[in-house]
Amino acid sequence: MDGPPPPEEDFSSIPLLDRVSHSNWKARLSAYEALPKAFSLTTSDSDPTFRPYLSDPGLLKKIATDSNAVAQEKGLEALCALVQYSGENSARTRETVVPALVDKCLGSARAGTKAKAIELILKYIEVENGGEAVIRDILPGLSAKQPKIVSGTVTALNEAFKAFGIKVIPPKEALKTLPKIFGHSDKTVRAEGNALVQSLYTFLGQGIQPFLSELKPVQVKELNEAFAKMDEASTGQGSGKPTRLTRAQEREREAAELAGGSGEAAEEEAEEPPDPRLLVDEVDIVPKLPADFHTLVASSKWKERKEVLDAALELVNANPRIKDSDGMGELAKALGKRMTDANIQCVIAAAQVIEGLSKGVGQPFGKHRASIVPPMLERFKERKQNVVDAIGQGLDAFFATTTLPDVTEDILNTLKSKNPQVKEGTAKFLARSLSTTRIPPAKGDVKPMSELLVTLLEDGYEPVRAAAAEGLGTLLKIVGERQLNPVIDPLDDLRKAKVKEAFEKATVKCKAGAAPPAPKAAPPAAKAPPKGAAKKPAAPPPAEEDKLMDDFGATPKAKPPARFLAKKAPALAATEEEELAQPEPPKAAPPAKFAKKAPAPAEDALVEDEAPPKPAAKPPARLTKKPPAAAAPPAAKKPPPAAAAPAGKAGGKAAAPAPGEPVKFKFSSEDALQMAEELVPPQLASDLGDGNWKTRLAGMEEFITWLEGGNAETAECEVLFRFLSKKPGWNEKNFQVSAKVYAALAILAEKSPTFSKSCVAISTGHLAEKLGDMKLKKPAGDALLLFAEKTSLSFVLDQAYEPMSKQKAPKVLADSIGWVGQALTDFGIAGLTLRNLVGFLKTALGNSNAAVRSSATSTLVTLRLFAGPGIKDLLEDVNPQLLATIEGEFAKVDGQPAPTPTRFSADNVEVAATGGGKGKSGGDPLDELFPRVDLDKLVAGTTIIADAKSDAWKSRKEALELLQSILDVGANKRLKPNMGDIGPVLKSRVGDSNKVVQLLALDIVSRIATGMNKPFEKHARLLARPVADVLADQKANIRSAGTSTLSAMATACEGIDPLINPLTGALESNNPLLRGSLLHWMAEWLNEHPPAGSSELAPWISPVIACLEDRNGDVRKGAQAVLPSLITSCGFDAIMDKTSSLKATSRSTVVPMIQAAKALAKPSAASTSAPSAPAGSAAPKLEPPRSAAPRSVATSPVPEEPTSAATASAPTAKKAPTNLRMRKIEPSSRPESRLDSPVEPPPSAGLNGARKPLTRPTSALPPPQSPSMGSNGIPFSGASLDQKKNRLQKDGPRWIVEGLPVRKDLADTLHHQMELHVSKDLLSLLFSKDHNAVNDFVKGLGIIVDTYSIAEDDETIKATLIANSDLCFKYVSMKIHEPQSNLVTRCLDVLDSVIGFLTSCDYSISETEASCFIPTIINKLGDSREPVRLRVQTVVQNLAKIYPSSRLYHLLLDHGLKSKVAKTRQGALEEMAAILKRVGLSPCEPTKTREDESGDETIKDINTPLGDDVGITISGILSSDPSRSVDALKKIQKILEVPPSAPKNAEFEQLTEHTEGLIETITLQMSHVFERSDDVAEAANFRLAKHLIQTLNSFCDHPVLAESLTVEILTSLLEELTMRLLQTDESSDPKVKDLSRFINMIVLRVFAAGRRISIFRALFALLLQIMKPFPTNGTTAESKDAKLAELVLKCVWKMARSIPQELQKGHLDAVELFPAIERFLQSIPPNEWRSRAQNRIPLGDMPLRTVKVIIQHIVAQYPEQVYDQLSEAFDDPSATIVYPYVYRILNSAPSRPGGNERTRPATGASEDPATETVRSGSPTSSRHASPPPRPSSDSSSRAGVKRERSSLGFEQNGSSNGHPGSPPFGYAEALEPDPDDRLIEIIDHISSETTGAMHKEGITELHHFLKEFPHKKPKVDKMLDATGPAFRKYIARALASRAAEDEEREVAVADTLSKLEHKRESSGSAIRRVSAGSPNRLSNGGNERRFSTASEIVPDDKALSRLHDIFRYQGPRSSISLSNPQRTSLPSQPEL
Repeated sequence: MDGPPPPEEDFSSIPLLDRVSHSNWKARLSAYEALPKAFSLTTSDSDPTFRPYLSDPGLLKKIATDSNAVAQEKGLEALCALVQYSGENSARTRETVVPALVDKCLGSARAGTKAKAIELILKYIEVENGGEAVIRDILPGLSAKQPKIVSGTVTALNEAFKAFGIKVIPPKEALKTLPKIFGHSDKTVRAEGNALVQSLYTFLGQGIQPFLSELKPVQVKELNEAFAKMDEASTGQGSGKPTRLTRAQEREREAAELAGGSGEAAEEEAEEPPDPRLLVDEVDIVPKLPADFHTLVASSKWKERKEVLDAALELVNANPRIKDSDGMGELAKALGKRMTDANIQCVIAAAQVIEGLSKGVGQPFGKHRASIVPPMLERFKERKQNVVDAIGQGLDAFFATTTLPDVTEDILNTLKSKNPQVKEGTAKFLARSLSTTRIPPAKGDVKPMSELLVTLLEDGYEPVRAAAAEGLGTLLKIVGERQLNPVIDPLDDLRKAKVKEAFEKATVKCKAGAAPPAPKAAPPAAKAPPKGAAKKPAAPPPAEEDKLMDDFGATPKAKPPARFLAKKAPALAATEEEELAQPEPPKAAPPAKFAKKAPAPAEDALVEDEAPPKPAAKPPARLTKKPPAAAAPPAAKKPPPAAAAPAGKAGGKAAAPAPGEPVKFKFSSEDALQMAEELVPPQLASDLGDGNWKTRLAGMEEFITWLEGGNAETAECEVLFRFLSKKPGWNEKNFQVSAKVYAALAILAEKSPTFSKSCVAISTGHLAEKLGDMKLKKPAGDALLLFAEKTSLSFVLDQAYEPMSKQKAPKVLADSIGWVGQALTDFGIAGLTLRNLVGFLKTALGNSNAAVRSSATSTLVTLRLFAGPGIKDLLEDVNPQLLATIEGEFAKVDGQPAPTPTRFSADNVEVAATGGGKGKSGGDPLDELFPRVDLDKLVAGTTIIADAKSDAWKSRKEALELLQSILDVGANKRLKPNMGDIGPVLKSRVGDSNKVVQLLALDIVSRIATGMNKPFEKHARLLARPVADVLADQKANIRSAGTSTLSAMATACEGIDPLINPLTGALESNNPLLRGSLLHWMAEWLNEHPPAGSSELAPWISPVIACLEDRNGDVRKGAQAVLPSLITSCGFDAIMDKTSSLKATSRSTVVPMIQAAKALAKPSAASTSAPSAPAGSAAPKLEPPRSAAPRSVATSPVPEEPTSAATASAPTAKKAPTNLRMRKIEPSSRPESRLDSPVEPPPSAGLNGARKPLTRPTSALPPPQSPSMGSNGIPFSGASLDQKKNRLQKDGPRWIVEGLPVRKDLADTLHHQMELHVSKDLLSLLFSKDHNAVNDFVKGLGIIVDTYSIAEDDETIKATLIANSDLCFKYVSMKIHEPQSNLVTRCLDVLDSVIGFLTSCDYSISETEASCFIPTIINKLGDSREPVRLRVQTVVQNLAKIYPSSRLYHLLLDHGLKSKVAKTRQGALEEMAAILKRVGLSPCEPTKTREDESGDETIKDINTPLGDDVGITISGILSSDPSRSVDALKKIQKILEVPPSAPKNAEFEQLTEHTEGLIETITLQMSHVFERSDDVAEAANFRLAKHLIQTLNSFCDHPVLAESLTVEILTSLLEELTMRLLQTDESSDPKVKDLSRFINMIVLRVFAAGRRISIFRALFALLLQIMKPFPTNGTTAESKDAKLAELVLKCVWKMARSIPQELQKGHLDAVELFPAIERFLQSIPPNEWRSRAQNRIPLGDMPLRTVKVIIQHIVAQYPEQVYDQLSEAFDDPSATIVYPYVYRILNSAPSRPGGNERTRPATGASEDPATETVRSGSPTSSRHASPPPRPSSDSSSRAGVKRERSSLGFEQNGSSNGHPGSPPFGYAEALEPDPDDRLIEIIDHISSETTGAMHKEGITELHHFLKEFPHKKPKVDKMLDATGPAFRKYIARALASRAAEDEEREVAVADTLSKLEHKRESSGSAIRRVSAGSPNRLSNGGNERRFSTASEIVPDDKALSRLHDIFRYQGPRSSISLSNPQRTSLPSQPEL
């Protein structure tokens, strides 16, 4: 007894589900406490954790009603968590749980229990997206016996209304209970009721007063006082705002926020106090009227008429909401007739009744316009003001039920009356109508209306004039002055002043051209009986509007826009019989016979055989223009112009399109019912009309039996339809009876031969209303589909649009639209009037409910599959945010084929069989909406073709801009497949020399291709080659436009087939830029559009194989990218056959590339289409991604593979019912609970072919233990870095995403990659297809953030997370551009967590891994949201922890500064500045692009992933701990100890793969060590520096490794070494200074071991990088940069000295060296170097002279082959800067007698490249000793040099007697070339076909040649004769032109020289230039005149030479012209 108390029993070992139902309350309590945590760990609303609870509502009820109070409270908390996390899936448990809460919780004595119960109720309202059902479950609590339950119930109601408002919870039912609440005996209940009423008052305002009428007066008084106090405190009427949102509202709010606040206005509009009439029930007053109403109202005694009208008025006033019933039409007619009553009391009473009916019935009452408006307007003749006021008020109320266009005709007719009172009253009514209308008058009505009002301005009766002025001013405010100017201008000033005054005072609610929502009025009845379908057509605007309505009804073959239809003559149908037989309705006005019918009441509206009522002398004009409306109830009303106009805006409340096909009924309603009494057995009819539903149900069953007994085939179908509409009737309340009625309708449609469209018109309206009924939607939908089969889907939809549009319940409307989408899938769109359908869907898109919009969007996507992308053009007026959503959905189905129709309409089958119905059942469905136009006719009436051929580029530009503007017109976007004369014009303009014209031409070709679509094929063959030739342009924007045009052409032609032959010729071009760009485009196109398994691409095989050997690296890459597609199309054997004709060396190069491409080839579409066929319409979503295709090339797919793929991807396709069933059948596909889940193999293919889940080794990929967690407790699996490396090598650069939409293939590729390594639950979240997919994405990203943020210190987990980091980066790159802010924030969270994790692991990402997300992140630096930009900046700054700053700087340079977004460029510059500030200049200016030459090794990753021990070791070098870095360097040194000739071990082989990463790492670490000079001497840093140098020394022992380094790596390394060489050499510390010797040695060793051409390129790049900023930075000779540049230049000298030997040994190739020199000279032109020398910039032009010496070495080594090498190095050598130097050096002294003379030049000596030519007899002649021997003073040599220099116009700038200023090399005397040889060369230049510049230079040379050698003219003439008379004539004109220019120049030179001679400098001898007549261009390859002696210069050129000397003229191409460079010499060894 004294021991410790017994321990508490532990229930945790019991399964959670068992504990919930445990008998021990403590066990249940522990379960209830554990449940919220378990629910919070779920990953989605559909997590398996919820399944046991959601599937068993009884269990939830037990939890809510737990007998233990403590457990009950915790249980309610668990239920709240369940509803919160399971979301909308838990709504189905509401009907069980909420009543239990009312019974057991709301009256609880525990405050916590009561509060949690109320919270749970609110959560049910939230997830149900509506509170009507929840309130219905709560209200029974008001009848409880215990007052505390009643009080709790009222409290719950109060909290619900305060939280969600009356929009979510209709207050109608709650308001009805107020008398019961206030009549309760408990004061607490009454107090809570008081609070409830006050809460409702904040929303309803005074609208709540009618519901307080039954309360006690004292209570009402107290409430009114409370209301007054609330209003004074601003907490009363209108202050109510919901504090919580439903799930649907939350999604809408997020979307509205992203749209920039557009949702706030909608929210404010939705919260306006509702009309109180909406809160009361509709009342059918017709039965309540006096039985003899119609008799008495027409009585001859006025008192009887007055009494019955008063009774009707009292009835109307007593019922604020009136139902639109069958008898309303007769009542309206009776009231209209009373307008002519002789007794004014009767007139007033009738007007008041009309006013009350208009307010009570609402818009449905507007269909009786013809019975009411005209007689009321005519009654304005009454002089009694009270009568006029009553009529005016009645008309105003009635106007709210209709639209202005509907009553315009009646008003205009009445304004023509002769009675002034009538005109006055009508004009005032018109003015009031214009002020209140929300729909502007029709365009065709404005003119007659304004003309009539102007006429009335001159009326003799003043009130008429005043009313007319008011009306005209109001009209002016609506339509604007421009439209009314022709009418108002002729008025006198007085009348204009009156109109202007009225204009200023007028207030209007609409403007012309806008389509605002319809005016608010009392809503129509919930259900309109079938008889309510009236034929009463509203008065349409004349002319134009009539034709517009015809467009909705008919489908013309090539319908022009509505504005062109106004002048079309109306067509009349021939006979009544033809009307029903025609498959298409008439295209113009309805048949004349319809014009003779006056409006009939209700159900008789469409009956044509009825006798018309007595008309006047002739029917009103308005009745002759109206197309009859459809018979479907409720009555069809003419849509307002905004809804009818094709291009107008369709707002959210715009009317639905009107049915366009007239219907003929055989029987009137009365006749049909009379026939039915004879046809249907009496007993059966009696049962169907019985009040007991069971009797009616039995009667319907018997009726169906009666039909199936043969009566369905014999009975008249329309009669039975009429009968069923009455008995049981459309108002049948029992769903079982209604279902039987629908079944009977289906039987009649199926079996009755008399079934016709009239039957459809009778029943479709009612059936459409039931499509949203949960119990009746299926039978109603099936019946409608059967109707569509028997008639046409178009007709059924036309009848259903209006009743669907009038539905107020969002769920009903959403389900109805969903049925329309399913009908489209079943039937297709053959025969549909697409404009009506799109108009209906646009109306739905404007709905405030998200489910309706979503359903409409889905239906539009289905329509897009059938109609094509052109359907988007009809949606241009949709809200931009919604349009973006729709376009995103369209993009998802882009390329998917339309579903194959499974049902067919009888009308379409008949039309197809008879060959009729063009445009209906075949062809392009958009032809109906946008008729194609003839391009040739569009340009026929313009000067486009003539101007486009003009020689003036501005004329050509203006012509193409005009054509572009024509094609911009919406009606001209769809073109007929003929171009006429514009085709050849565009062909020539595509290659126009003016780039602006060229871009315009390319854009026009793209537009024409898109406009013609498939028929463009025949024109593609004409234009494809010229467009492809554009890709040779040097400007990137031109090439980009060319590729875009090619893509547009291929897209239009639906494939690349028509382009194959033209592009084959382009591939054979000699231009590498063209071939490279074209090949890359072809590869991209073929990857996105895989070719079929045929030989269509066979013509490309040979040119592509040839491109594999191209010298240009870009061409080779493009060819390799095209190869897989070629193999797919033509087969591997066909490709290999083409290689048989190649040389052995070429074959050895090409074949490995082809074999490598074979592995990447995708299976052809033909081979993969068969297995995927069974997937049906959902197949595209469940097919394996394309990226998986290369893995299974060798094996053909088995039939089971698509099924397994579908099974594997089932979690991502939540809405596919088949997948849900499969998950239930196969428990392993998704376990029941995350707590106990079985092990299953991963649902993905192996790496070598088809799936083999049973035989694949488990070690390849550990199976996860649960759906969301792997075996290691994280949602990732697989720690192999090799797989990561393979992924990145294949598709790393593809993930550069600059914006939306993201390509679908990227998503498919990433999905396939993540299937292997990510848990299924996480994968289903990341690739969710649900309607709330964004929430799923955010949840999935949150899981990734948590995983990387809380990663344990487990090496296995770390390795797994590192191996999968690229998947996270790719997903972020794909999703970060989405518009949702929460999604972008989560993406940035992922980046932060992953980067932080990698930083903690000391892991550096590779270049390929960086390329998959860093460019995308850089693009987000320009995000429009400031918080996002700040987050992105932080991410970029953190990247330096895992990625080198130099590389990051490079990416910012490439992707940030080149962005089109200014903010992105600004952000990139800021980040680049931050990098410069943080790490200095060293990593910030590497070469922008990698060198890509034929001899380069394949570029490898810069930073190596931790894939092996060597990679880990290399990463360790960058450690911040010097000792760890030294240890890593020692390991590397040990690996490098292997002798170069010895066999290489595995570690060395691994090191060869990471060479660049090693050098880059060493370079970075050296930069850190030497960053601070004072820290270098520290022991740890000094030791690290020595080991870095020693590692580089060991590295250089292996030339194989050194030669593999790229130019970029070498540039960074040499920059670092030279900087540290200067730093250590200048150090005051002897120990540090001693390091300079070792660094010097490393530099020399790098020169010796590295690839020579790479060294040269790196040195040139480094020299340019250092020296480029000198002029702008004001660099001095003593600066650090100047010293560094001098040191680099000495390195160049060191390398240049060995050029002859390297060339001789083959270590250096002149073909590679020439481009390097050319790039150097292009970067800083020669003139700039000379300018630097003159401006005393450090080093001056020394680099230029150094380059010249290098050129001399090459020319000396290859005097004969140098031109061949230039031709190999450049496509056009004559266009290079190198070429003239080579030419002049080579031709300055063709031979030299001898001499090995080596001299040292003097700095500052003036010379030309020709004078720097090496004349040594051996390759080593350039090696001169230091100090060099003095040159020979041989007089002949000096004389030769002097003559040579004199011939070039130079004088020697130094001594010639052997002092150090003498030239470095000896020169032989330049020999005079033979004039005949020179003449032949000039003629060759003239006839050159390759270079136009050379041709022009040749003519100039010939001119000077004839001036120099006049005696050669006969020979020249003879040679020109051989070229033909035309060419000779051309040459003669050109020579004459040159001669005239010489004369003009001589005069100008003489004049100018006389003025400027005194300014000539006298210091030294002037530099003499070659004559201006002698060309000085880059392309001149044969101008020997430059090298002639001084005596040969013609006298005419002397004055010009003097003038050139004064102006320092350097020729037309100063960058390469002859100049005055200083001589350059190389030291014997660099000063290192």
